Amino acid sequence: MRFISEAESAALISEELAFTAVREALIAAAAGADSFPTVLGHGSDAENRFTVKSTASRDLDGVKIGSYWPGKADRDIPRHNSSCSSTRPLAGSPPRSRPEP
Repeated sequence: MRFISEAESAALISEELAFTAVREALIAAAAGADSFPTVLGHGSDAENRFTVKSTASRDLDGVKIGSYWPGKADRDIPRHNSSCSSTRPLAGSPPRSRPEP
């Protein structure tokens, strides 16, 4: 796993690329993927939030865990954090960058 800061991701990912990725994910979800209810929670302070989102398709399962801490803005640090993981259902391992043999 590699950590990418908010500044690095902003330099690497354009708004257009992000919207295209979201659009493609929504199309894929409508074409046979199952989305599960989002789990919402909060930390010791009710303003701090956590979410867990998951989906599954024939070829890929995924989960995203995100957090939002509004008070961090007062300290000039990123307020949002997330971690994503995906696996291939039949193999139980991360997706590969090239097709399976």
